[in-house]
Amino acid sequence: MYRLRTEAGLSQAELARRMGTTQAAISRMEGGGGRKLDTLQRLAEALDRRLVLSFVRAGGDVDEDSTLVLG
Repeated sequence: MYRLRTEAGLSQAELARRMGTTQAAISRMEGGGGRKLDTLQRLAEALDRRLVLSFVRAGGDVDEDSTLVLG
């Protein structure tokens, strides 16, 4: 999340404003907490991205039929 935010040239406060949350919440998320699916969707939208989820086999192979694009 930090990498995406900094690559977009956004401060935590600006990303928080775009997501409709607080700078403190962004700080917590970047620290590894509070990453619910709806929060990740709002992050994707705030950064003009799409959220993509993939279900990966335990051996590491990606099953293309089990990739979900949200938003």
